[in-house]
Amino acid sequence: MYNVTENYKTSMAETVRNPSYLKITFGIISQTGAESSVISANSNDIYSTPNNIDISTNVVDKIYAKLLPNNCVLDGNTAMLPESNFAYQGYSSVYYSSDNGTFLNVPKLTIEFSEPFAAAGLIFTFDALYDNYPTNIRVLCYNNGVLIDTITDTPNSSQYVFNKQIPSNDYADKIEIEFLSTNYPNRNIRLSNIVFGIFKSFGNNDIETATFEREVDTLTSKLPKETFSFTIYDENNLYNPENPTGIWRYLENGQTIEAQLGYELNDGEIEWVQMCKNVVNGEVKSESNGAINKTTFSTTSLLGFLDNKYYKGVYSSTPTSLYDLAIAILEDSDLPLDDSGNVRYEIDSSLQNITTSMPLPVDSAKNLLQLIANAGMCLLYTDRNGRIIIKPADLTLDTDFKYDFNNIYGLPVLNKYPALKNVVVTYNNVSVESGNSELLKIDVEQTDDAVFEFDYSAATNISLSVSSGLTITTSPVYYAQRCVVGLSGSGTVTINGNKIVTDEQTYTQNFNEMGEDCPVNNKIITTLSHAKTYGNWVAGYVQMRNEYTIEDRGYPEIDCGDVVLADTNFSIDSECLIAQSNIEFNGAIKGKTKYYLKEGV
Repeated sequence: MYNVTENYKTSMAETVRNPSYLKITFGIISQTGAESSVISANSNDIYSTPNNIDISTNVVDKIYAKLLPNNCVLDGNTAMLPESNFAYQGYSSVYYSSDNGTFLNVPKLTIEFSEPFAAAGLIFTFDALYDNYPTNIRVLCYNNGVLIDTITDTPNSSQYVFNKQIPSNDYADKIEIEFLSTNYPNRNIRLSNIVFGIFKSFGNNDIETATFEREVDTLTSKLPKETFSFTIYDENNLYNPENPTGIWRYLENGQTIEAQLGYELNDGEIEWVQMCKNVVNGEVKSESNGAINKTTFSTTSLLGFLDNKYYKGVYSSTPTSLYDLAIAILEDSDLPLDDSGNVRYEIDSSLQNITTSMPLPVDSAKNLLQLIANAGMCLLYTDRNGRIIIKPADLTLDTDFKYDFNNIYGLPVLNKYPALKNVVVTYNNVSVESGNSELLKIDVEQTDDAVFEFDYSAATNISLSVSSGLTITTSPVYYAQRCVVGLSGSGTVTINGNKIVTDEQTYTQNFNEMGEDCPVNNKIITTLSHAKTYGNWVAGYVQMRNEYTIEDRGYPEIDCGDVVLADTNFSIDSECLIAQSNIEFNGAIKGKTKYYLKEGV
């Protein structure tokens, strides 16, 4: 549960609520810009590193001291220049402005892109320690050596947003940024960071409606649902995908969107609840009734965005921990770091003690994480700060919150499941065939040097051979179910190995003479002891037979997996496990919640 103040709790419980607010911020950032750029300068101090200024985690803590007019170097913000091993300084020009602040020799950055480039703007961080910055900037955009656009702007602070599209209505393969003058005379240009894009924010005046949907399966038998959609008033069609000069073309899949719900306390202060850091999934809907243009955005959690295929599972005679498997998948997914430069996931250490002999199958990263979390008897979800979490549920009761007939609409709707008779766990005994056999034989047509991926049944001790006419140009890399190799020419590829054999077994645990069986199957459970522990874990949740759905006043602080008190039609102060918590916003909020009664065994 999100931590809120006592004033918030008291005010939210009042019969008439104060106003609610929604704040949405997102970066319209060109991800390919930083990845495909090479930055150079026409004038550099010896410690200047212009090609690193587009790395967002680089920060200038202290600048190297220089004797400049009206500039104190004994205030703790400067350091003496060492002979080597320079600290990060970003870009620092050799050229200095004149007594009137203009440059005779203009400092210039040249940024070349290997992919077509366009951005909704630029964000500059200049010398924030001493508030030195240029007062005139000129950006020249080129495509195939032809100047296609020239844009100018006049910064007024050391942290400045160049809020103009670059280029205006085309794509560039090179831009030049010229710094024409400075706010103080006799200064050089210091630029610690540049971001290819801008940040936008929406508030109550911009937003028509918004919906947060959060649902976590207590058994992790399926992926969580973690979506956020919102509709804005788009007066100038800036976000309409049909607008060729609009901002939509910069909203690439994977852009981060952050949302916070605010509530006005009785003293007039607004308390904000962090709701999500999701990513744009590419879905957009624009509509107009002639007078009002509206655009709807859909987002999903970082976990829901992990559609990349993971195929690097391998067999090991020593069982591998689920922790190591999860880390391997997340590292292979190349997730962006958070704003503090930390990884955006947390894997509970308990998974270090749970192992498997089964190599991971070829599947999407998110599906494999779900498989691991289920086998590890953990919840899988994305937290409010956009981090992927795999950890056991904390079933500790939170006594500070309760659903009762004062904060829900109507009566709870009950769905009662049959009693549990047996949990039937299917698991796999894993072995390796002693003999080496052919896994794949395939003809390759005439080809230039290219990388091939060959799939086959799970195996180990794998080898690849080619017939005459084929040349191996890149050494093969072997995984349990895939080989990646570079080839040229034409001929036949043969792959051999020792097949991995799985023998399905079942473990049945009885709980009642009458009722329904609950069959469960996780292919990476490979020991009887694991199957027994897993079966008990499954039963603990399946025996929560009473599922309730309620319409409520909306409580943004509630998380899926929380255990709180609830009154039902025939019980008072019953402990319940939250499985779904949805919030709708249209200037006010309301909620829809699903929970399981822990006493309903």
